[in-house]
Parts: sequence; structure tokens; C-alpha cells
Amino acid sequence: MKVFEKDIENILREANYDFDKKLTETEVSKLVDLVRSELLKKNFIDKHKRKKLVGLKNNVPLSIMQFDNLTSKTIKLKNNAYIKKIEEAKIGEFVIQFLIKNKDLRLKTTTIVEELKKQKNLVHKDYYNLRTRTYVYSVISNLRKQMEKDNFVNGYIVSKHNGNPGIDKVKKVDGWEYTESFIKIENYFKNEIDEYNSRAKSMEKKLLKFKEAKEI
Repeated sequence: MKVFEKDIENILREANYDFDKKLTETEVSKLVDLVRSELLKKNFIDKHKRKKLVGLKNNVPLSIMQFDNLTSKTIKLKNNAYIKKIEEAKIGEFVIQFLIKNKDLRLKTTTIVEELKKQKNLVHKDYYNLRTRTYVYSVISNLRKQMEKDNFVNGYIVSKHNGNPGIDKVKKVDGWEYTESFIKIENYFKNEIDEYNSRAKSMEKKLLKFKEAKEI
């Protein structure tokens, strides 16, 4: 019955059904019936598919069971994927607001997960597991990268570069290093910009020489 996987997905995509909430077994069963009904209406050119449909059309128990199991699994996977996106969006929003409120990106992931657990009905209890911690970590990591891009936050800069001269590494949390001297931070970025400008000028000179040589 796996030959119908794409067809099942297409029928589900067109079905006017809300996958944003956890479906009950009854709702899944109704959708399975709908998919089977829609599939039986189709006239497949593929002989293999037509042959497989004979069992469904003739109500062969084994064919129906195989098809229903595959469809049910596909529906539940689709439903879970939708729920996961919604749950993770809620977690992401909470983490961002929590970090902004605390003005501290150095909070440990476990601390934030503990705060998440106190928020009743924010997310399903199954999300307070390793996957939640991994997701929270990714949110924090992305925020830290953004803060590094913006150069500073609360008098600190978050850096994951190693061996940068002139910068004192004073603290290390989750593999990220934090620096306190804002003057040194400014100098670091100034040096980075100067180096970039120097390279740009060098490239301009090379390009000019190339153009001159081409014109001769």
C-alpha cells in the first residue's frame, strides 16, 4: 500500500481539516474513511496502483487494514508535525520574552526549562524533555549570535571566536565567552573593519590592473 503514500498526502493537503489541534482516534478514523473514499474515485494509469485498489473496492479485509494503517500513520505524522510547530513557536516566544525580561543571555538552558514548567498549559507536558531543552538551547544560541552581530549587550559581548588578540576572555558559559572591556570590544570590531577595508582596497587595485591590462 506504500505506493499510495503521495496520493494520501495530496488528499490530506486538500482536505478541509484543522490539524492545529491534537486529533482524537475518532477524528483520525473519519479522515481515514475520507481518504479511502477519495482514493477509490481516482482512475490511476499505473497498473500496479489499479491492481492494489481492487482489494479496497472489493472490501478485502487485509487490503483495507493495510491501507487504513498506512493512512492513519500518515495522518498522525502530519498532525504531530503541525502540533510540534505550534508548541515550539510558543516555547520560542516564551524564551525570547523571558530573556528580554531578565536582560541576561547568560542564563542556563536548564533554568529556562524550569521556568517553562511553571507555565501551566503553555505547552504539552511531553515537551518538557530533551527535545525541549535542545530547542530552548537553539533559541538562546540564535539570540546570542544576533547579539554578537549587534556588537554588544548590557556592556558585554558574546564571542565564540578563539585566539583574538587584545580581548580578555573572562567568563565561559555553554562554550560562549564573555568579555567585559567595552573599549577593547570597540577596538576589536574597528580592527575587523579596518582589515576588511584593507582587503577591499587590495581587490579594487587588482581589478583596476585587470581592466587596464584588458584595454591594452
